[in-house]
Amino acid sequence: MTMDLTLLKTQRKSFRTSFTVCAKKIDDELLKEAPELTQLSILKSQISDKFARLETCQAEITNLILKTEDAEQAYEEDFLSAEKYRDKYIELCSQIEQLYLKDSSTKDFSEKRKFKLQKIELKKFDGDAKNYLSFWSQFRKIHEDSSTPNEDKFQYLLQAVVPKSKAARVVESFPATADNYQKAISQLQERFGRNYLLVQIHVRDLLSMVMKNAATGRSKTDLPALYDELEAKIRALESLGRTQEKYGDFLSPLVESCLPEEVLVAWERSRNHSFTETKESRTLEQLMNFLRQEVKGEEMVNLARTGFASNQSSRRKELHNDHVKQSESTTASALVSLQTPGQQELIRVVMDSGSQSSYISEKIITQLKASPLRTETVIYALFGGKETKPTYHEVFPVEVSNLNRTFYCSFEVLSEKTICGFIPRIENKQILNELKRKKIDFTDSFRNETEINFLIGADVLGKLLTGNTVELRVRLNSRRNETGLDCIWKGLI
Repeated sequence: MTMDLTLLKTQRKSFRTSFTVCAKKIDDELLKEAPELTQLSILKSQISDKFARLETCQAEITNLILKTEDAEQAYEEDFLSAEKYRDKYIELCSQIEQLYLKDSSTKDFSEKRKFKLQKIELKKFDGDAKNYLSFWSQFRKIHEDSSTPNEDKFQYLLQAVVPKSKAARVVESFPATADNYQKAISQLQERFGRNYLLVQIHVRDLLSMVMKNAATGRSKTDLPALYDELEAKIRALESLGRTQEKYGDFLSPLVESCLPEEVLVAWERSRNHSFTETKESRTLEQLMNFLRQEVKGEEMVNLARTGFASNQSSRRKELHNDHVKQSESTTASALVSLQTPGQQELIRVVMDSGSQSSYISEKIITQLKASPLRTETVIYALFGGKETKPTYHEVFPVEVSNLNRTFYCSFEVLSEKTICGFIPRIENKQILNELKRKKIDFTDSFRNETEINFLIGADVLGKLLTGNTVELRVRLNSRRNETGLDCIWKGLI
């Protein structure tokens, strides 16, 4: 009997090896973005046959084990080992059945549709691996269509890539024949559709968001936009098989590191609200649910703040214009040409000798697509010896010139969301006429730019002062003192 048991176990080992190989093929097919149901059907038949033979052998082994002296312990160990294969078989069959049901419901829905949809334009692939999933999810319908010959599929593939792109170079390297179609598809998938490559791209995107957040000092950001970006990357990873259940412990710290400080504090506060900390309280799903609620709350707050803005905007404009008419500001402002590498913009600046640094608005930074040199931490000293909390500014190199480029100056500026409020241009005709008689072109008076997007502070202003003084006879306000332009900047006004 011992010899028979040994022979049966040897036979069972072969059956188990064959079962494991087939199960691995099914797992690989299920991990694909678009599993082929035909292939899965074949694999299911194969694994059912292998499992049936394994079960027959297992039953014979169990009968022999029960006849041995230490039957209880030996049977329990052998039973637990056999149950692993049974559970794996049931799991794979269930997953395949779910795919069948999903495919069947999709077909039923399309058959019941009573209206005509517009034609879907074929998405063109440019060779950027980030866009491969969306491209392939659409093109695979053509790829899996058995009624379309391969030579026609090749022509569709040529139309589905952006001309002169990396993807086009790969496809066009094969002659457009039926035999080369599958080779071209395989090469595209090898170059741009490898799972581990796409996973690395999306994980690196998350890491870049972490580094950006660290560079800006966890400053306040657009939370809805941040949430949408995070959701997009997590969904992309899930489509590649990196689900929250399996990789949440790895992804959760990355997402937390992308959050602004006030959001992260709120997350920790909500998590500790019950005064207990469990493993489940730090899951990625819990974190994304919290962010979703925060976004909903912020949108409701914005709605409450702006709900009546349209009705009151005209009234505020009237009050603003009345205020401007009552007080003519003589703040030094000018129109200049601003250059960064490869970009140029005409902007309005204000000169402020009371500011120790020069600043540029984030609006202009975005328009110029400028890249920062570094990030600096600034603490502002206020009147009375008070100091502000540390703020973080990106540093950009700029070159400022007058409009005809006869004078220019290069220096570094700090980023700031808003430079200042509204500063009216000098529109007093007496002042402008006197400036004209003195052959002074005041650029701030004949252009329509009104918004201040640049501030030249004391760190740069000294380079622009000539030391010359021009006195004007015209009174600029109701105070009875004679005043005028304190200085003339080198060609800037």
